[in-house]
Amino acid sequence: MKVQRVSEHIYSLRAWMIVPIHVWLVQGKEGLTLVDAGVSPMTKGIMRAVEHIGHGPIQRVLLTHGHIDHVGALSGILAKNPVPVSIHESELAYAEGRLPYPGRNKAQQTLKPGVATALAMSGAEIGGLVPHHTPGHSPGHSTGHVVYYHPADGVLLSVMTRYIRKSEYNT
Repeated sequence: MKVQRVSEHIYSLRAWMIVPIHVWLVQGKEGLTLVDAGVSPMTKGIMRAVEHIGHGPIQRVLLTHGHIDHVGALSGILAKNPVPVSIHESELAYAEGRLPYPGRNKAQQTLKPGVATALAMSGAEIGGLVPHHTPGHSPGHSTGHVVYYHPADGVLLSVMTRYIRKSEYNT
């Protein structure tokens, strides 16, 4: 797994598992926030990166959405470090397998019921990040997709395989 510091508070963790899988560690006042949890084989690499970065254990997990390549290492991480997990409220029923994603015939559980709670979309910072609802990650999917903006570093974290600095776009 490649670990790269991309700004003062943000680390990118990337692995190739047929496609690039990207998760983020964000250093905040209360400790580390993990954004997405990748796939199951990334569990040890994520935990090693947390130790290597040295800003304490993970305090929370924020999910962009519930697809398996974004939640796969979650059970292994929570077994070692039980912390709150948040996902957009409209994504919960799909990720918990109670409803099939739009365009799918069958529901698929990627999160055990009760593991995650509805993400507060109040505009307030959570671990230094401000969530923004951005549905439409893929056609008919991820109705509750979220990106996270880090105002102090001017960085937007999303399912893209790279981060976006504020200086790279005009607002």
